[in-house]
Amino acid sequence: MEKTSLLLGALRFPFIGTRKGGDPFEYLLMDINEEKANISIFKWMVNHTPLTLDEEVDLYLPLSFTAGYEIKNNVSGKIQSIKEEEAAQEFHYTVAFNDKFSALFKYSKPLEIFIQTIQAKNHLIEVLFHLLKDSMILKQSLLVYLNHFAPYFSRILKHSPEEYQTLKDFIFTDVMKRVQENIKLLTILYGLLKDRIQVMDDISIYLNLEDLRETMESEISLDLFLIAFTSKATGQDIVNILNQPEKYTTDYMNYRYIVYLLAIKNLEKRLYFNYNQIVLIYMKSII
Repeated sequence: MEKTSLLLGALRFPFIGTRKGGDPFEYLLMDINEEKANISIFKWMVNHTPLTLDEEVDLYLPLSFTAGYEIKNNVSGKIQSIKEEEAAQEFHYTVAFNDKFSALFKYSKPLEIFIQTIQAKNHLIEVLFHLLKDSMILKQSLLVYLNHFAPYFSRILKHSPEEYQTLKDFIFTDVMKRVQENIKLLTILYGLLKDRIQVMDDISIYLNLEDLRETMESEISLDLFLIAFTSKATGQDIVNILNQPEKYTTDYMNYRYIVYLLAIKNLEKRLYFNYNQIVLIYMKSII
């Protein structure tokens, strides 16, 4: 067990979480129980977003490995405490869960115990392939959303044709190119791993988690879209819509495009849930 702890601590495999508006951040899971988790964010991480006290976050931690997205596994909670270590350039957070996580974790368990506790109905290599294929489909769905969203975008914006074309090129064309590129990369990766992975030990040889994370994370910035729409909406508006989407969908026409963006963000959350499961499978392959 001590060897396992040292190995995982040295390799440091980040998970993906999101803030309430859907913006992703990377974190390390230090320990977890049924009521809270202790996580750390380091400045060496690509998305080392500082979190704030009482902020709502989603951690996407599974109770079991599954190729399907289960909303109950979208573990959410509130930042209960913050500790900063300037010398090490790291932040430590306690996330108090909105609902109890699992009776399996009545007492705090470190990461290596958490990994060993999670079970799968099918062989983990099969689950890995399912998760990668599902992620390809989700990225393709994002592209469909964007293709439908562009004409809607042109109808509601009060810009000149020239201004609209500039915004369209800057926002939609660039975003769609990046989504298409990530679909291509995921397709290549899926084919490569299907051909080469035969046993669990092969996973860490052929799968690069950092490359995978780059293809799975969002290509879309909510803040950028809010600026483009010249909306009065703020980050708090987005939180309100997430908490009461039916209210804003029916009562406020000005917010409908934000609801559309949030539908895209919900697809992205499924990608993060897939990614975190893949990270756990990767860890299981080396311990």
